[in-house]
Amino acid sequence: MKNLVIYYSRKGENYVNGKIKNIDKGNTEYIAEFLKEDLGADLFKAETIKEYSKSYMDCIREAQKELSFCILCTRSDDSLCYIHMFYHEHIRSPYI
Repeated sequence: MKNLVIYYSRKGENYVNGKIKNIDKGNTEYIAEFLKEDLGADLFKAETIKEYSKSYMDCIREAQKELSFCILCTRSDDSLCYIHMFYHEHIRSPYI
């Protein structure tokens, strides 16, 4: 079975090494690329419908208002899978 890493990553103003910096690639994108190599996974980058604020601190406040939930499920081969889903207006997904 092939692995799939689904991620959202925000570039621009971000928190890096204890400081707010302007970056060309979001922190989560680096992790997703590492997982792709380590797991031999495919990547799917989620895009936003409504853009987050360009200000890091304003973006944090927006994100705190949103709801996140997790699901633990069992595959047909009885192995466990962990799904982290976001339920809010920013992330475009056919599954929500």
